[in-house]
Amino acid sequence: MPRQKGDKTFLHLYIDKNVLARAKQLIPNLSEFVEMKLREYIVLVEAGITTGLEWARGGLNPGPRAYQARALTKLSHGPMKGGFEVDF
Repeated sequence: MPRQKGDKTFLHLYIDKNVLARAKQLIPNLSEFVEMKLREYIVLVEAGITTGLEWARGGLNPGPRAYQARALTKLSHGPMKGGFEVDF
C-alpha cells in the first residue's frame, strides 16, 4: 500500500550531481531526511539558537578586517620571573 502524501507538496531543487549521487547511497529516503532537517532548523531559528543566516556566508576573499580601536597594542606588564602569575 503506498504511503499517504497528506499535506505534502512537490519541490524542485538544484543540487550538485555528485552530492546527490553520494546522498542517494547513504540516505534511503532523501525527501524524509530533508524534511526532518528543515524541521530541526526551523526549531533552532525560532528558539533563537541560530539566526538563520549562517548559510549566507560572505565570499572567499572578504578583504582585510576592520580596525579594532580597543585592541591591545602593548603589554600592560613586563616579563614575569619564575613562571606564571594568576589573579583571582
